[in-house]
Amino acid sequence: MTIDYALPAGIVKPPWDPSHFQVQRNGTRGYADTLPPCAFIPDPHTDPVPGYSSLKPSKPFRKSVTVGDRKYTVPLDWYRAGEWFKNDDNAEALLDDSANAWTAFYTGVHVQRDRDFARGHAIHAAAEAALVGQGVLNVNPDAAPYIPHLTKWIDDNVTDVHAIEAVVFGDGYGGTGDAWLNVRGVSCYVDWKSRGADSAHGIYEEEIAQGGAYTSARYCILPSDDRQTAVRALIPAASYGLVLSIRPDGVAEYWYDLDRAQDAFAEMHRAYQATSDSGKAARAAKLKDPTSTIETAKRKTKPTPTATATVAPAEGDPVTDVDDIRTRYLALDPVARAWVDGKRSEALSAGVDFHLANNYTQRRLAIMSGLITLAEHQATDDDLTIILEPYAVPTVGHLDHTQADDFAAICTRYAGTPATTAQVADLFGATEGEGAA
Repeated sequence: MTIDYALPAGIVKPPWDPSHFQVQRNGTRGYADTLPPCAFIPDPHTDPVPGYSSLKPSKPFRKSVTVGDRKYTVPLDWYRAGEWFKNDDNAEALLDDSANAWTAFYTGVHVQRDRDFARGHAIHAAAEAALVGQGVLNVNPDAAPYIPHLTKWIDDNVTDVHAIEAVVFGDGYGGTGDAWLNVRGVSCYVDWKSRGADSAHGIYEEEIAQGGAYTSARYCILPSDDRQTAVRALIPAASYGLVLSIRPDGVAEYWYDLDRAQDAFAEMHRAYQATSDSGKAARAAKLKDPTSTIETAKRKTKPTPTATATVAPAEGDPVTDVDDIRTRYLALDPVARAWVDGKRSEALSAGVDFHLANNYTQRRLAIMSGLITLAEHQATDDDLTIILEPYAVPTVGHLDHTQADDFAAICTRYAGTPATTAQVADLFGATEGEGAA
């Protein structure tokens, strides 16, 4: 039933592990092919592409709930919020409308979501261990009731293993497929889907389309024959798609036609691309008011440009220890690091700099610390614009050493706050007279 998937001693994440190909992209998971060039795939996705979860429509999962003697179907987040409010102490905590109370609310309603995610991760790890013939080690108590049913199904039904947790790349998208297996002698692509104890077995439209995406991709990443490196390979063959729905009391199989699933994904991908193109076209259509007096004056006369001298911001005290900030910068994923570098390019274009390469100062260290904090938490240009607004500076590089210290403190508070972008401005009042948190 199994193939030899044992890892060499001392290796925790082998070169083909999905984590080596996952990147943060616009706040969601994307994929980038980090392998060296090869003749097999001449045009790999070296630039980040969206993951499948970014492509599917944002249709919320729904939950059936009983209120009084009637049943209602509500979005899953509504259900979780209602469960949180059932605790009278929780509801009472919101009466003062304080930031701490709302932090508790947002944290509370997401506790179950986070538990579901951890449970699913543990179940996937158990499936992989069972498929390679290793012992299943589960330390997640929520997953414990599921795993005996899952491992028994694998032992009873899986007759061959072709690929497990393989990263795939299609035309403009990526993802991680659960397993390509032979089930009772039939080749199929299998997704493990765990359901809550109070949820019914079933299969969802986006789960079928997901199978279509992963089986119609251009290529995948697999271990080499000697299991020392990762290589690009053809997608394993599959005749059918299968979702194994797993509950604490058992499993249920849901089979589907892969040709139709691939058609479903193709329609989903076209809709995603159309929405993306529409947004780009709309943003490109933005204009300044052509009837404004300033624009009219520009059309009538073109004044001779005059050079303006850029006053270098005060650098403050010299610093010597920049190892921590350098380590944080190098630990950023490529997209986040490019965002920080872009802020420096903007500053250089305006005649100022904040890089620490040759000049270790209080101002430069504070600016880099603040930007890296924002990048670590997937902040956007809009977030940075709001934070910089009170300083009335053209770029972050124009902050002097006092302003830079305040800026770093605000960024730290932003990163530790569940506030939305529109609420970031409220953070300024909390930092007056304080240093960096």
